[in-house]
Amino acid sequence: MDTNYNGQNAGLASASPAAVPKLSAAYGLLPRETEVAGWVAQGKTNPEIAIILQISPRTVEKHMERVLQKLGVENRTAAAVIISHTADARDSH
Repeated sequence: MDTNYNGQNAGLASASPAAVPKLSAAYGLLPRETEVAGWVAQGKTNPEIAIILQISPRTVEKHMERVLQKLGVENRTAAAVIISHTADARDSH
């Protein structure tokens, strides 16, 4: 698990750098949504993500609402599964 809390793009990118553009392209996620999704996939809570990205917890909530909608899922666990599978599929090619 990545513990880089200085706001650098270490969420999804630390586990799979190639998965970031794939996730953005496949689901139409904006850069910040992709970043939030990456941290969710690593098990971070909204307050933790807010600290990492230096934004408010409410802003993280709004990003997550859009991520869930774009991924077509109802909760962050399902989103994490999709994100992980997207990263795994990209890494295997």
